[in-house]
Amino acid sequence: MAIWFHGEEAITIEEILRILEVISYLNQMTQKLANQYPLPFPLRIGVGLNTGYAMVGNTGSGDHPDYTAIGDTVNATFRLESATKVLGFDIAIGQKTYSYLENFSDLNQYFTEHLAELKGYEKPILTYSLTFERLLQFIQLNQNMKTLT
Repeated sequence: MAIWFHGEEAITIEEILRILEVISYLNQMTQKLANQYPLPFPLRIGVGLNTGYAMVGNTGSGDHPDYTAIGDTVNATFRLESATKVLGFDIAIGQKTYSYLENFSDLNQYFTEHLAELKGYEKPILTYSLTFERLLQFIQLNQNMKTLT
């Protein structure tokens, strides 16, 4: 689990692009490890990306402290990651996070909209999914667009 903190203002275009770059990099690292240390099964990751409020702090006992985040946003993110298996995509993004992407180019070309059934939620949740390959293409296009402006 990775957590990005930001102020009360909306996330900037630079921040969301950096988060997407980190996700792509984590996948690349995973693939390098899979090639370096062959396993009897394919090594892969799924990603749930969500935005919202969470309680962050120390939990656990003195012998086993754990600094973590808890709350509905965190739970939904975990459920989005689990949904990647059912959806058949590598990344599932929550609706609020997706709204920060509206200023980017050609969203519909890269992201697929789904209503995902998430464990513990009564109603399906609107989510946007893509593969790691599409994510890399999206990042490259938008980095190029950023340098042209």
